[in-house]
Amino acid sequence: MKTILVQFPVPKLNFGLQTGNVPLGPACLKSAVPEDYQESIYILPESVISYIGDSASIDLILSLKPDTVCFTLFSWNVSRSLYVAETLKKRGVSVAFGGPEATPDNHKILNSCADFTVFGEGESFFKKFIAPDKFKKDEKDDCFLFKNMSSPYVKGLLEPEIQDSMLVETQRGCPYSCGYCYYSKSRSRVCVRPEEKVFEAVEYAMDNNISEVYFLDPSLNSRPDLKSFLKKLSKINSNNEIRFHSEIRAEYITDELAQLFLESGFASFEVGLQSVNPAALSVMKRPTDLTAFLKGINALKKVGISPCIDLIAGLPGDNPGGIQSSVNFICDNMLEEDVQFFPLSVIPGTDFRLNYRSLGLNFSPDPPYNIISTNSFTEEDIIMSFEYAEQMLGISFFPMPDIDLSYKSKSLSMDINIEAGGESYISKVIIFQKRGLDDLENISKRLTNPYQIFFGSDISDMEYICRAVEILSVNNPYTPFEIVFFDPRFMPDQNQILTFCRLKRPHFLDGDLRYLYPEAGNRAVLFTIASSENYYGFCGPMEREVLVWKHDYMPDINMLYSMEKFSGILIDNNLEDNCLIEWQKESAAHSENLLHISFADVSIQAQWVKMTLEDSYYPPLFFSQS
Repeated sequence: MKTILVQFPVPKLNFGLQTGNVPLGPACLKSAVPEDYQESIYILPESVISYIGDSASIDLILSLKPDTVCFTLFSWNVSRSLYVAETLKKRGVSVAFGGPEATPDNHKILNSCADFTVFGEGESFFKKFIAPDKFKKDEKDDCFLFKNMSSPYVKGLLEPEIQDSMLVETQRGCPYSCGYCYYSKSRSRVCVRPEEKVFEAVEYAMDNNISEVYFLDPSLNSRPDLKSFLKKLSKINSNNEIRFHSEIRAEYITDELAQLFLESGFASFEVGLQSVNPAALSVMKRPTDLTAFLKGINALKKVGISPCIDLIAGLPGDNPGGIQSSVNFICDNMLEEDVQFFPLSVIPGTDFRLNYRSLGLNFSPDPPYNIISTNSFTEEDIIMSFEYAEQMLGISFFPMPDIDLSYKSKSLSMDINIEAGGESYISKVIIFQKRGLDDLENISKRLTNPYQIFFGSDISDMEYICRAVEILSVNNPYTPFEIVFFDPRFMPDQNQILTFCRLKRPHFLDGDLRYLYPEAGNRAVLFTIASSENYYGFCGPMEREVLVWKHDYMPDINMLYSMEKFSGILIDNNLEDNCLIEWQKESAAHSENLLHISFADVSIQAQWVKMTLEDSYYPPLFFSQS
């Protein structure tokens, strides 16, 4: 029996970025199975499944001729996974669901097409499913398997080179019972992995020149042998070859512990504060001693370890004044350097979801289940909370996507092709002259995730534009995209185009858009005008205008600062590649303070992305006839 394990990524509107879509869960499932059974199990690689559209994903899965396809479900991929699963079922393939979204109270999953659904950890179930003759009674406890399994990285099941990073679990479960969180619901007690298994993974990272390891624990301080663990870790990482990251409760950090973290190689911690409002902390069952919290944070900062502090908007028991107090607490204690601020997600399986009526929580029924209003927050209050935080902290929590308008390559192909898994996929559909609808139908089956549609100035037939958008999107209903108009002869009518867009709504990306554009509704399609001649004032919701730079010289920093009325600039001149790259080297250090910069040549653009975005990952360009 051939089994395929699939995990879809977080949707993005930028291609060529890391997705963070590490299929750790699928890899753990495969690790639990005896080696003589593993040949029949195939994990769709992160480097492929994270970057191809819906239609291409379905075709890839079917080409492997699976008997069963198992989906790992998160809030960001559950809708897309259900769509793909339903399509596969029609082709006679069995499907199974697991992951955080698979909970007994998630009716979206319970009423789905799945042949079976696994709640909680899945290693023991999967081993019994794949190799029932090798299953032992003591392996019914997933903790037994977790403790005795090596990291999937050590077994070569994952691709750490994509992000130069590894995810390593040192324990499962959580001793805390926060109402918004699912960590403590999947098991009744914390299961700690033996340190030799953890160190085996760390040594693998060192041997393979991986520079970062993230300990994927809900709270690293709950590890009972933490000090001994850190002392041994510091000996293994004595040359600080690896930077470690994890999550921790700041109240338990002492000066001694901070020093041990430093000596081990820790560079940062994600630290949950969520709120300073005592009422909200009480309802979420997360008592916090703010004096101890600050002492722990300052202990980390004193030794040079960066804390990233989390806040949540829309918590039951909180109110707009409480949000302001939480933000002011951050500012008053000079902790603005690294803050994350999220809307509350009322996720399945949590206490908040179970008791949402009594708590007065009104939330979106669709992933990511963002809070809309509460007994003490109107919808406008929550949106205003983010505006207040952004103003006080100088951060944009919902930034627009980066600009990549590259469209030229040395390929013979009209479109821009990307290689993934040895196959060619199309990331940019170039329509500078009318193309046959049959041609577009074929293209729709080979699109990346996300993709762009470029319309040239000669394309002025709105009926044709709408039909092209419909054909490309109907086979990719969960793949986001951008539409780019070069020097259009008319102002694009987005509303007309959107009536032909077959993107399923609401889309996961709509969750953020309601905070960016509360008045615009669901519009997870990005529209861009690029022009060297006219200024269109194209700057409404999900609209942006880019200046095309045609001059035979490059703009200096002062020129770039003077272009603030534009969303970005596209360098599309005839200078030699080496001149462009030299300019990039000189300008990269200023990129965070400038408007978005893009280059017409895709290879030059790829160089710019690598220079300016730490989380870049550009699959190789595919230079062949489309």
